[in-house]
Amino acid sequence: GLGVGLGTAAPTSLITTQADAANGIDIKSAHSTDANAPYIRFRRAESTWASPSEIESGTILGDLKFQGYNVASTAFKDGGRIYCVGAESWTDTDSRTHMRFQTVPDGSYTLVDRMSISSEGLVGIGDTANANMTIGLTINQGGNDDEILALKSDITHGLTDYAETDTFLSFKKLNADEGGLLVRVIAEDNDVRPLQVQAYGGQ
Repeated sequence: GLGVGLGTAAPTSLITTQADAANGIDIKSAHSTDANAPYIRFRRAESTWASPSEIESGTILGDLKFQGYNVASTAFKDGGRIYCVGAESWTDTDSRTHMRFQTVPDGSYTLVDRMSISSEGLVGIGDTANANMTIGLTINQGGNDDEILALKSDITHGLTDYAETDTFLSFKKLNADEGGLLVRVIAEDNDVRPLQVQAYGGQ
């Protein structure tokens, strides 16, 4: 057969576990050395195990998929995914990778990149690259014109026409067609100065 089945006579991979109850895998370890922890390792090579070759640009090194059963299509559909992909062809001195996080948008069955971490440390939300940034955060809203960033706490202001009641700072596009930036700073109490900027020099 294809593989080993635990709880099923029809495995769909080398090892398949199946149950009509809670189902999982426990990895346990006990050791006095801090680095000796339980682990999961994904190993990937091009070609064959008998004659492996180096990773190429775009090669997926490891893939975690989250799926759920869809009654309408009578099949399991993707709901989320985390994977690691080669950023370039590997050499003896370079093995760059990117991490990708995917979800499925409303009205679709297709996974879409939502967050990425580049080999250099660029974190992208709704985007995977920025030619003007090496390490930092890039957020791409696409066609959305609502808040792009909001900071919240335990406040309860009453200006809910402008932001949720626990939001004290928000950024959004000023004009839907032309861009620009609108910054809103909100305090719960009228006696509080809603914005202070402090700057200090060295000694």
